[in-house]
Amino acid sequence: MHDMAEMREGDSREAAAGEGIPVLPIDDSRLTMMRRIKALPVAERIGLLDRMCREQTRIAVRARRVR
Repeated sequence: MHDMAEMREGDSREAAAGEGIPVLPIDDSRLTMMRRIKALPVAERIGLLDRMCREQTRIAVRARRVR
């Protein structure tokens, strides 16, 4: 396993592609969004992750009800 300090930005994407995990293409809008999120303070990033997790939980619960 690589040390995080030794890894280049492209290493993780290449490793994921080799493992059969689909890698999304990074277009300009996605890259801009990722940079904007990276610039957020830690507390705001945690809040955003919390909202995303809650939304995904609601989606999963609804999907089970539909079945």
